[in-house]
Amino acid sequence: MNAQKILIVDDEEAIRDFLSFGLAKAGYKVFTAENGIDGLEQCLLQKPALIILDIRMPLMDGIEMCKRLRANPLLEHIAVIFLTADTDEYLALSSMHVGGDQYVTKPVHIPEIIEMVQDLIHKLKVLDRASIISN
Repeated sequence: MNAQKILIVDDEEAIRDFLSFGLAKAGYKVFTAENGIDGLEQCLLQKPALIILDIRMPLMDGIEMCKRLRANPLLEHIAVIFLTADTDEYLALSSMHVGGDQYVTKPVHIPEIIEMVQDLIHKLKVLDRASIISN
């Protein structure tokens, strides 16, 4: 079985490293980017199943990146977990409004992230099978 690809987009190297280590140890193939512009490029190159996306980043924030993902037919299916240190309720609502699948505040624990990743990837597989059957 091929390992699912996960993209981590966060401007904090320590967060990228922490999440990368934990997800790779859980069997995922992990790629990283430090802002939304690089994140979109990595999406096109790597075709991840899921993105863990920070909201506040330089050059392009997570909200804008998610909007662009959802507007691109090649990328719109990718699951998005927003991960942020910000507890602003408006940001949480905005992240869901632009197409986020989950919203988590930092600090986060690897088992919690792995469980979310597994749940979302499972849902994607079920939806993909359902669309194949209906076609």
